[in-house]
Amino acid sequence: MDNAPHGYKSAPNPDFPKEALLAAGWFYTLATWIWGCITLNISLNYVGWSYDHTKEGAALISNVEWYLCVLMLAITYLSYVVIVLLLKAKKKVMTKKSHRQEISIFLQASFVLLYMTVIVVTWHHAGSWLEETKTIDAIVHSIWILYSYCNPMLLLALNRTFRTKVLHTIKRRRKTVGGTIVFASTKTPCRTL
Repeated sequence: MDNAPHGYKSAPNPDFPKEALLAAGWFYTLATWIWGCITLNISLNYVGWSYDHTKEGAALISNVEWYLCVLMLAITYLSYVVIVLLLKAKKKVMTKKSHRQEISIFLQASFVLLYMTVIVVTWHHAGSWLEETKTIDAIVHSIWILYSYCNPMLLLALNRTFRTKVLHTIKRRRKTVGGTIVFASTKTPCRTL
């Protein structure tokens, strides 16, 4: 039903092509995921999960995951670059401290993006580059495990305020009072009552 007043035609929705493309991409991704669930394209190998390429559609699901991951990583990084360029254009407004913080955030985002790209590439192509052994699988899975420590370590390295607070917390001494542990910043020795 047209919501325009009688005798007038409503203007075409300029966002329709974008919305249709997003809906088609969402539907394709959902259909691929459901297909993978129905055909059980993933199997447990050694210490981790991998695609079972003997099943129909496993190669398609692997490729969809690969292209979506790379595309999302590229879009994310380009967004960060645009933000940095916009901030650089407004450099007159920024203080030296905020400029340094933005550089730190950009460096952190760049490192995380590079690390995640290495993870995606090795996950999908380690088998074609290297002989599939338990050692190679362990290394690839270790890269995944170490990823969870990536952001906290970068935050410690690049954010002075966070680093100071963590070091301050570590320097505090524990004091036990009546079976309860109390954190105190005094230099009194620990005693148990």
